[in-house]
Parts: sequence; C-alpha cells; structure tokens
Amino acid sequence: MEYKTPFDYVNSIKKGIVPNADFKSHSPFVAVRSLSMDFKNLPMCAAVNKYTFLDMSNENHYRLLACLPWYDSRKKYIKKSGVDKNMEELVDHLLTYWKYTSIKKSEIYDGIKNGVLTKEKVSGILQQLGLDPKKIKKLVKVI
Repeated sequence: MEYKTPFDYVNSIKKGIVPNADFKSHSPFVAVRSLSMDFKNLPMCAAVNKYTFLDMSNENHYRLLACLPWYDSRKKYIKKSGVDKNMEELVDHLLTYWKYTSIKKSEIYDGIKNGVLTKEKVSGILQQLGLDPKKIKKLVKVI
C-alpha cells in the first residue's frame, strides 16, 4: 500500500500495520485528531498527547500509535458492495416470483447459501419473469 495522505497512516494504525515507508506525510496532529473522533479512544489519545511535545520523529510517533489497541466505530458504517446490491435485487425478483406463497426473504437467502437454489434454477425463474439475458447473467453471478 502506498501512503500518500495522513489518513492512509490512520487507517493502518487502526489495523496495527507498520509500513515500510517514509513517514514524511504522517502528521501526528491529524493522526491523534482522527483517532480521538471516537469517544472510546479519548483516554488513549490524551495519554499519547502528553508525549507529542518531545522531539519525537514521525516514525516513532507512528510506532507509538500503532502499538496501542484502537476502537474503530466506522465498521458499522461501511457501505454495501455491488454484489450485495445484486443479491438484494435477485432476492426481490425471486420474491415477486413466489409472491402468492408464504416464502420469506430469509428463506430465499438460506436457499441460495445452502445450494438449494442453483444458478440454473434461478436463471430459469428469471427468464420466466421476463428479464433480459444480460440482467440475468449479472444477477446469477452473485450465487
């Protein structure tokens, strides 16, 4: 990974990775500020701030931050990937196919995960619904 911005360093600090890079773009202020955005990290940030006035190089400051356990609250806010969107669209199409039955979304997800609904079966259902072949191919890739 190439480290161009201070936020690249912050992301690697949260993962506990120490890169083999020059630390010119590592900013101690930005790193501590970014880590202190989460309330659970405030005590550690306050402790680290006590030592930033020392003549500490950027590399040593990074290593000090990297050895501490950080809480990352952004994991809750990660966006869904395109595959998940395609899976949701596929399940919605299958729900419209079985709209007069008592099948639920969770049962369709389980059927796909357990291999009951194979690619061939699902593509046949989607053809019956009247979807174009390109769309069917895109949706069946998820399985």
